Amino acid sequence: MESLNRLDVFEAPLQGISLVEASAGTGKTHNITSLYVRAIIERNLTPSQILVMTFTEAATAELKQRLRRRMRESLAAVEGGYDGDDDFLLTLTEKEYPNAKQQLKEAIDSFDEAAVFTIHGFCNRVLAEYSLQFDVPAEFQLLTDESELIQDQVDAYWRSFIRKDLQTREDYQLLDFLTDEGFGPDELMVGVQAVMGQSYAILEPSSPDLRSLLDLLTQLNETHEQAKKRWGKEKAEFREVLLSGDLNGNKFRKNYLEHDLNMLQEWMATDPVKISIPNRLDKYGEYFIDGAGTKKYDPPHFKFMDHIQDFLVLSAQLQQLKPAFVIASISRILEDVERFKKSHNLLSYNDLIESVDKGLKRDASGSLAKKLSQKYPLALVDEFQDTDPVQYSIFRQMYHQRGGTGLFMIGDPKQAIYGFRGGDIYTYLEARSDADAGQAYSLQDNYRSNPHMISAVNAVFSLSDHPFKLDDLIFNPAGHPKGKDSDSYLIDISGDEINPLQCITLSDKETNKSDLSEKIILAVCDEIQNVLKGDFSLKDTTGAVRPVKEKDIAILVREARHGDLLQNELRSRGISSVLKSKTSVFKTLQADELLRVLKAIQKPGYEPGIRAALSTSMLGYQASDLINLLEDETVWADIIEGFLSLKDTWQHRGIEALCNRLFNEYGVLENLANYPDAERRITNLYHLSDLLSAAEKEQKLSGKTLLKWFFTKRQEESGGSEEEQLRLESDEDLVQISTMHSAKGLQFPIVFCPFLWIPPREASKSNSPIRFHKAGENCLELMPKVEHAQSEQFHRLHYQQTQAEDVRLAYVSLTRSISACYMVVPNFNKIGDSALATLVKGNSETSVDYDAIIRSLQECDKVECRPPIEPDEKALDQTEEQVKELAPARKFSREDVFDYPRMLSYSSLYGHQDQGAPSEEHDYDAGEEHLQEPPNTMDPFGFPRGAQAGTCLHKIFEDVVFSDSSTVKEAVEDNLEYHGFSEKWIPPVLKWIRNSLDHPLNTQGIRLADLNEPSVLKEMEFYFPVNNLQPSELWKIIRGTAPGFSDIETVSGFMKGFVDLIFEAGGKYYILDYKSNHLGNTYSDYSAEHIQEEMQSAGYDLQYHIYTLAVHRFLSARKKNYNYEKHFGGVMYLFLRGIEPGKEGSGVYFDKPDTSLVTAMNEYLEQGVK
Repeated sequence: MESLNRLDVFEAPLQGISLVEASAGTGKTHNITSLYVRAIIERNLTPSQILVMTFTEAATAELKQRLRRRMRESLAAVEGGYDGDDDFLLTLTEKEYPNAKQQLKEAIDSFDEAAVFTIHGFCNRVLAEYSLQFDVPAEFQLLTDESELIQDQVDAYWRSFIRKDLQTREDYQLLDFLTDEGFGPDELMVGVQAVMGQSYAILEPSSPDLRSLLDLLTQLNETHEQAKKRWGKEKAEFREVLLSGDLNGNKFRKNYLEHDLNMLQEWMATDPVKISIPNRLDKYGEYFIDGAGTKKYDPPHFKFMDHIQDFLVLSAQLQQLKPAFVIASISRILEDVERFKKSHNLLSYNDLIESVDKGLKRDASGSLAKKLSQKYPLALVDEFQDTDPVQYSIFRQMYHQRGGTGLFMIGDPKQAIYGFRGGDIYTYLEARSDADAGQAYSLQDNYRSNPHMISAVNAVFSLSDHPFKLDDLIFNPAGHPKGKDSDSYLIDISGDEINPLQCITLSDKETNKSDLSEKIILAVCDEIQNVLKGDFSLKDTTGAVRPVKEKDIAILVREARHGDLLQNELRSRGISSVLKSKTSVFKTLQADELLRVLKAIQKPGYEPGIRAALSTSMLGYQASDLINLLEDETVWADIIEGFLSLKDTWQHRGIEALCNRLFNEYGVLENLANYPDAERRITNLYHLSDLLSAAEKEQKLSGKTLLKWFFTKRQEESGGSEEEQLRLESDEDLVQISTMHSAKGLQFPIVFCPFLWIPPREASKSNSPIRFHKAGENCLELMPKVEHAQSEQFHRLHYQQTQAEDVRLAYVSLTRSISACYMVVPNFNKIGDSALATLVKGNSETSVDYDAIIRSLQECDKVECRPPIEPDEKALDQTEEQVKELAPARKFSREDVFDYPRMLSYSSLYGHQDQGAPSEEHDYDAGEEHLQEPPNTMDPFGFPRGAQAGTCLHKIFEDVVFSDSSTVKEAVEDNLEYHGFSEKWIPPVLKWIRNSLDHPLNTQGIRLADLNEPSVLKEMEFYFPVNNLQPSELWKIIRGTAPGFSDIETVSGFMKGFVDLIFEAGGKYYILDYKSNHLGNTYSDYSAEHIQEEMQSAGYDLQYHIYTLAVHRFLSARKKNYNYEKHFGGVMYLFLRGIEPGKEGSGVYFDKPDTSLVTAMNEYLEQGVK
């Protein structure tokens, strides 16, 4: 790389390509505005001829102001002389340009025509002026948000795939494989957006095409058939061998063998066979052939195992079906998107850039690029490190080796931190070579920080030869400008300057990132409280001293959630702060609540939706209020009428009028004012209202279509456009909390960097596409969790390049401070992969741990490593009252790793789920292991099995209003479509659900269809505490004896569950749980005897006893004079496939646990808690 010359604004040629590397705080904008003035005077250019470009609308507006101000300053200098300390203005007056005064006056007068753009704004202007040459519609419309269009096309493609494209056995297997993998239209949408966002990237790996993999699937089916044939001949002998006891007991343990036989039998009988293999099938290929024998026994060779081994190999190859399907699907979806945009004369932001680039490349003569460079003879491109390959291609075609023109590429590769939105440091590094000889410059003097702060940062980034992990990116120490006399220092109560880089060390070994983050947040707030209590001051070079104020402090975080936690903790201590974030307002709690309220307004006949809306913080109803509403039909009717009126306002006057009515008439602002972060909540709510109003007007959306747009914005993975990013509350005199990315370009007297120790996320754990640079190309892997031959290489590249970007993010963070910076360095077990470790080891493979990092930092000039200060009890006492008012939720302590509180459920106690695993949200019948296959019939017996089917049926019953048969059709159609079931199931499922609603559940004739809304409670979630619970004791209370698997460790925490339905009938309260379990293909398979067996084998008796106790406690607390015997009716388990029309009680299991049993359970659990 060519060495960099110090930039002299008056000496740098205004022709050719120049590169200016401007380190942090070196006055980049100052130099851009100075070059601008010089170009006006020396090259006699007008503002409309100087192309100035940056990357955000906000930066463009600020740059315009700075340019106008600089021209006025220059005009004043040439008119009246100048004797200040601005070197540019001094030189400008010394040069005595003859026409400078007139040129600057004319430039100021014509500045409204200035060509100051974002890259999108520039391309928009070019296409509007030269539409014919660039082959775009003359009257094209700018599509500012194409997410809804993309979502529509993705949904349309998915519907077509599951309804029309399934023509062969292999097509159905492919759909089955995708849905088993949890893949659907939302996951496909993520891939489409990734490809559209980086259209220049190469998709890796170069997987086989979908057609060839489907041919491989045909081989898989043939192999399965061959295995079945051999199994029929060999299974008897194999069973005898397997159970003989002669096999290698270390590899084939006795307690697995019966299960394995059943697994093999079921797998052989499966038709069509699944692509993914069942658990332990891999034990019966080469694994058995090579390892089942012993020294004394050599088992016979079974030919079915050869076919299983072939199947295993094919199955592994077919794991590439998902990425192959995604790539093939994306190609078709993008064609559909482009076709729609072309037919409607639409261009998106990405289209603007790509259309200009493609148009210039199509023009072999180069006349288009020449025309543009003549129109803009000089270009000043700011933040050049954030350029992507397509953007740079445009600049290069306009200015490379084009005489009489000039291009200044101005940026800092050390601050290239926007890879996630397309910024590409490799484009910058490649563009360096295009700079003309001698025209690569640097700005090294830091005008922001005091000299000691500069020394500290220089020392840290000089710990290794290549701190940025790239050979072409060298750290050159920053200097302190000569003659600068306006520095500020942080001093303590004794008047001594503290070392400007304070490293707060946490020496206790930590492995849990979440727990460590909590400790760090407390430590940072302790430090801030200490700095603000009056013992620290800011002193400038004149000797003037002032106390540190809240507005002097900034905290830079990795994730917005860390900012929320810090803001809450500071608030609890009486310290005011403002959260600056580029997080989309659609990702906030207020967006979730407003969407819930708007859905209720759009569908006022759905009473559960209205109750959900009322429970939001916006409308402010408490649980007791909602219970009281169930008993007061007059008030409830008034609420329904109010929502109907709001819907009418929405339909006739639009979303803006609706929000105004909602906020004013329903006391929304007053309700939110009661929260500590009221200003944040109210700001977000008004912001959302504005965005909804704009979408309604610009995209002509209304009602349900606007709700769909809102829902889509909530689901988007990206951070959103500038308009969608969180607005600020009033930030006067407050501590600033900002993400590191948002802080770029800003400066603060005192900066806290608490999270530089967090390592990158491993690619193999990512659900999102990953980016990496390989052999000079930008690459994109859409499915990083799907293993392939190059997985290790791609994931290593991604990880290393993410580490490098993390170092650049650390550079941005540490260079924001003027006077002092506080950096937290904890003893985290993975800190060796963090930016802090990379600063020490550079691009070497040396292992670096916490101790090595601390030793290196201690050697740095002006750096102090110390433990956190002790909390100031006096300061905490002053805010004690406020802390109590916040009533924080209980925090689980993890002091004893073997006895910590856990979230428990029926499944975890029965053995379906590990105790340490997260508790399941709902029980949707995923654990079926019956061997009998469902028939190919369009009835309840033939309806698909498994968790997806169970979820779908549960949601239908949740959405249906039992007493209103008109709600059934919509609930069935919506849920079948949402859960990926073919529309051919609509008629049979409609009939099935209606039969279920009309079905007499018992001899008293109770039917779901007779239950009105006030008498039902759906999906009641419950928690209750348990302490020192021994599951075997609970089983003994219920069954009298404990199953063998129940002898597990004693547990504590919370019991959690969801009751499908609680209803009141005849003065009694009942529990009803829906079960979609497939017990067989005839009604006799669902006899009382068979259902009883299923209840026992699945452990549902434990489940409903827990439910009974939860409801018993609920009613005891809520209903006056409640008596279990009198008011509790019992428990019903409704096996939906076993409902035989005309036969009351069929498919129903009923029990009412004895009072003594419920009392014993209650006493056992309460005694443990006490």
